[in-house]
Amino acid sequence: MIDFNLSNKLSDDIIISNDLLCLLQQVDLLFNTDLGDVLGDTSFGSNYDKYLYTLGLSNAALESKILNDLNKLELFGFTPSVSVSIVEGTYRDIAFIDITFSGEYETYNKTYIIK
Repeated sequence: MIDFNLSNKLSDDIIISNDLLCLLQQVDLLFNTDLGDVLGDTSFGSNYDKYLYTLGLSNAALESKILNDLNKLELFGFTPSVSVSIVEGTYRDIAFIDITFSGEYETYNKTYIIK
């Protein structure tokens, strides 16, 4: 797959042709887009921060929601796994989301923070 590079952090190129970089860009878009922001696809995006304020929410419930959203993306043969740690803060809770993509020849890990 070929896609336009939206972030200069992924690569110096204007176009991304590496499957892993395309996947990471999709995940970044998922985490940085609110539900309803994409015209024509109101189901794309996330509102994971609202789960931090849901009383009694377990780490496993948030992991399941994120994994479900990741499986809707084009994974290019990678298998995602998600681990969530929720830390209770004085002002608001913080979730550390570790996502690991395992492929045939490579594994990549990325951590997202939701406050």
